[in-house]
Amino acid sequence: MKAYLIITSALLFLSSAGCQTHIEMIDQPSSEENIPEKAAVTQQYRKIQGGILYVDANVEKEGNGRSWKTAYRSLQAALDAAARNGAELWVATGTYIPQGTSRDNCFTIADGIKIYGSLPPGATTKESQDTVTTPTILSGDIGNRGQTEDNCYHVVSAGTDVLVDSFVISDGTAVGEFPNNAGAGIHFAVRPETHKPYTITLNRVIFRDNQAEQGGALFVNGPADITIDTSYFTTNSARYGGSILSLAGKLHCNNVHFFANTATFDGGALSLGDGTQAKLTSCLFTNNNAGRSGGAIQLRNNLAASGKTSLFVDDSLFSGNRARDYGGAVHNSNSSHLYMVNSHLHDNFAQENNNIATLDDSLSKIEQCVFIGGKSDT
Repeated sequence: MKAYLIITSALLFLSSAGCQTHIEMIDQPSSEENIPEKAAVTQQYRKIQGGILYVDANVEKEGNGRSWKTAYRSLQAALDAAARNGAELWVATGTYIPQGTSRDNCFTIADGIKIYGSLPPGATTKESQDTVTTPTILSGDIGNRGQTEDNCYHVVSAGTDVLVDSFVISDGTAVGEFPNNAGAGIHFAVRPETHKPYTITLNRVIFRDNQAEQGGALFVNGPADITIDTSYFTTNSARYGGSILSLAGKLHCNNVHFFANTATFDGGALSLGDGTQAKLTSCLFTNNNAGRSGGAIQLRNNLAASGKTSLFVDDSLFSGNRARDYGGAVHNSNSSHLYMVNSHLHDNFAQENNNIATLDDSLSKIEQCVFIGGKSDT
């Protein structure tokens, strides 16, 4: 079978000295929208000040959410209230765990909800958000602490038109029957009967220590438009797609760092297939590992898919990624398309093709990229 590789204006075998990257680090906060004006809701539900509900796990008793002093203690109770009246949620620093002991329990975010975390209690602006010093942690560790086999299948279940901003999502364990074997961090409540794509935006979210059979942190299946900005995926694991497995739909990642994620088989950080259209801008892939192919990324295509899987990569860095077989950085197979520009690849390793493996009628076009140290083979 044929495979196609096009490399133009690439620099090979350069030492690291004097080389510059254009990676914007993830600790630069983006500007935030202004807090909404006070708005009236229907008489059926009480008026919520400023369209905001407040949540703080450390308040003495459950409140009505109208202020920090009377905040909800239960995040799910606040999410249910927001689903009724359309308020956005401000969630204070702390660790929040789904209620109950059933592994099916999770935090359910209804359509159209915006949820902001990592705020110190009493914050008056979103500029106070900080996932490092005041993190809001959504944890799936509902059973015996530190034991993964009794954790939630999914930490979060999200509808469409949802914004999740400044949270740590951790310790989901999706090992069971489908869909409980996919997307341990966030499970998307897809509604195939509507035939409409669902959308979600993840901003400044840290995914860590989630594990699944498919897509350790996220599983995207069907029509979707997922945007991930200024986020961090670390120590997530799965059979396919240590952090993310996407089957169809659109995936946009900007300024996202994938570090030390693992796939038993393919796609140490990302596995993209079945017509997925993905774009990565200013992303870092470091120290990810695949037991078979695609140390950082695997591209593949199902012949039954309506379109070809394609990936556009710009201004990104691949370093220290490992695969046993093909493509230490990227494995491009099954008639998929890869276009990579202005990126750096160094110290990646595989038995075949340390950086980019292009097989099975696939196309890889590489422009203005730098290969530093090790082999430059693709």
